[in-house]
Order: sequence, then structure tokens, then C-alpha cells
Amino acid sequence: RFLYRLLYATIAETRQTTKAEEQLRAAEQCGIDPEAFIEALNNGTAEKAFREDLELTERMGIRSLPAYLLQYGENAVLIRSLIGYEGFVSAIRELTKDIVLPKAPAFTELSVMELIRKRHLVSLLELTGAFDLDNIEALWDILQRLQDQKRVCLKGSGRECFVFLNEKEPY
Repeated sequence: RFLYRLLYATIAETRQTTKAEEQLRAAEQCGIDPEAFIEALNNGTAEKAFREDLELTERMGIRSLPAYLLQYGENAVLIRSLIGYEGFVSAIRELTKDIVLPKAPAFTELSVMELIRKRHLVSLLELTGAFDLDNIEALWDILQRLQDQKRVCLKGSGRECFVFLNEKEPY
């Protein structure tokens, strides 16, 4: 949640998230103890964990985002790009030898709201992928209706649009 909140702050709020005070703000919004967060920044724990993550991405050959590691039992597959719903279906079926058969959720206003409630903050790109949508006009219609009803807020524009419940700032 913290890294996603930083992404949102960078893109939708155009905040300078390389600054420690902005990172602390995002941490607090995610419910992370601010004193523990500051301590991790100051004592090098956060830097060490970041370096370990960088080493892992280098060992795995990850050079850009998004990247997804799918694991099933002893097997794993690394996806190094945005592949869309059908790409994930194919990867999951191959990885699980058809034991797991993915099924796209029904695309309804209710299912869109359920996903927003569950995630707290979701991008337009993720919504189109989650519902396997080729044409986002129907999604925009639902989101506009939900915003007009003051049930959700939209922040950003185009593919960089984020959606969250109207009740509060995300996280």
C-alpha cells in the first residue's frame, strides 16, 4: 500500500515524493507508525531493504515496470511487461497446468464499486485490466455516474486517473 500511495502522490498529486517529508506523509496515510518509519530512515534499515530489493530485481532481470512474479507451488513465471487480461490468463493456465482457470469478473457498477472498496485506491489502467475492457467508454460512464452521486472521487486524467471512495482521501 505504501508504494502505491507514493505512486498516487507522485502522479495524481504531483508531490515530490523523493523528499523524506513526503514519504512520511504517505506512510502516515497508510497507517504506518511515523516514529518507526523515521527510525528506519535514520538508522539505515530502509536503505538496506531498498538495496536488497534492487539486488533482487537485478538478479531477476527486471529492467522496467510493471513486472509481475506469479508463483504456484514450486513453479514461477516472471512477466516483465504490461500484458493485459488474456496474457495473465495464458500465464496462469500454463503455470498451473490448467488447475487454476481464471475468470474475469462481471463488469457492473456493483463490481466496480467492490473493487474500489477493496483496494481503496485504484488506477483507471487497473480497472480496465481487471474487467478485461477493450473500450473504456462504459467504464467512464460508470465512474462519472458514481462521481456525480458523490460515491467516488476521480483524480488525474486519462490513463493516469485514479479512483477512490468519496468518504476520505485514499489510505
